Amino acid sequence: MKKSNIILILLLSFPVFIFAQKNRYGMKIKQMEDSCTLERYRELSKLVDLSALPDLCIRYKYVPNKIKSQDYEACTTESYVFKDYGTRQLKMEVDIPKEGKGPFPFIIYVHGGGWAGGNLSGYINQSKYLATRGIAGVRISYTLRNQGGHFDQGMQELNEALEFVKQHAKEWNLDLTRIGYAGGSAGAPLASLAAMKNGAKLFIGINGIYDFTDENRGSFPGKSNSYLRDHTTKEKLQEISAYYNIPKKNIPAVITFHGTADPTIPYQQSVNLVEAVKKAGGIAEAKIYPNYTHSFSAKSSSDKFEEVVIAIYEFASNVFQKK
Repeated sequence: MKKSNIILILLLSFPVFIFAQKNRYGMKIKQMEDSCTLERYRELSKLVDLSALPDLCIRYKYVPNKIKSQDYEACTTESYVFKDYGTRQLKMEVDIPKEGKGPFPFIIYVHGGGWAGGNLSGYINQSKYLATRGIAGVRISYTLRNQGGHFDQGMQELNEALEFVKQHAKEWNLDLTRIGYAGGSAGAPLASLAAMKNGAKLFIGINGIYDFTDENRGSFPGKSNSYLRDHTTKEKLQEISAYYNIPKKNIPAVITFHGTADPTIPYQQSVNLVEAVKKAGGIAEAKIYPNYTHSFSAKSSSDKFEEVVIAIYEFASNVFQKK
């Protein structure tokens, strides 16, 4: 499709939209009969050379390739309430391998959604893929911003989720010496800080923010996000930034994934955390994807979904093999 078919400002009085979808880079597009618009064009054009991408207006549809349906099926899934507030409950779903004798290492998955949305299905594919291969998954919920939630409360709830897992570790056949955390977007700062503070062996971050004091930030979390209500000074923001809380010993192995066309959270956040972990003596790797935007790792969003899932498993497997 010609580059001239990308329209920055739509002037038609009665546009006839055929579909709203994403291209292979995870960018949102609105397709018309012979042209398309690209959402957040101006922001994206500051990050990457859009004129060098001839396939911007081609919508992406996921077709299984290296990962088949059976690659998610060798695990059992159970749902639990780990905290009851009376008017609402916090739930977790536990994906336990069917094969192997265990005890199994496990990863606690923390969903994104801007602290205003998201749910337990956020990383269901990643969790079940790894669980089918011997790494259990614990997908958790936490109190959102519109429910009155804030960062300190979120961290407390992550700790309570871990305590609930410890109480059931024998029943679920989990190895408490091999714990990992994974989080994407708004879930990444919670998960990364928990990994640094709770003796985890592993942290997996996708499109995350790890230094809230960095002035070169994107649109998230914004200047007056109520979720950070108790952390408004530089010192307070450092307290909740994984970048400033890397332990002096027993550093979790870290792998981060990020696209260079991410206007929500700049990819330098992932690079900086990895470099800081390496400098502290830890094992870390940043996988940076040129031209891909914030939602590139989701199944329905870009052609990198399978690549990221497989890379997560390979990294986690290598880390957990080292008891």
